[in-house]
Amino acid sequence: MSFLRKFKEGSSSGPPQLSEDAEFKSLYPALNEFMTHPTYPDGSPRQLSTLTLFRDDGYWKGCLNEKDQGLVLFVAEQRFNTLFEALELLLQEEQPPWRKSTVKPRSGGKAKGGGS
Repeated sequence: MSFLRKFKEGSSSGPPQLSEDAEFKSLYPALNEFMTHPTYPDGSPRQLSTLTLFRDDGYWKGCLNEKDQGLVLFVAEQRFNTLFEALELLLQEEQPPWRKSTVKPRSGGKAKGGGS
């Protein structure tokens, strides 16, 4: 049995529904905040971060893209289960090892902290 299949274009049924995953929030509060909070503590708006996961060179790798500030944070782990834990610990540090993103913002997007 294969889980791979082709999907019909435009098969979406309306806008995505917002949901909250209480278990994820309790296990990874910092990561959850980056992924789900549309405002800073002062109430100013922010773009939500995105997380890209992939497998490369025998490691599970993750890249958290803090779009609003033009920053990225990378993690690499041999076991997938520890990937989120590693990212959570980095985000809870006083100064996580953020890097400037090299992705240029889309036209009409914010250039705040954008990379080259």
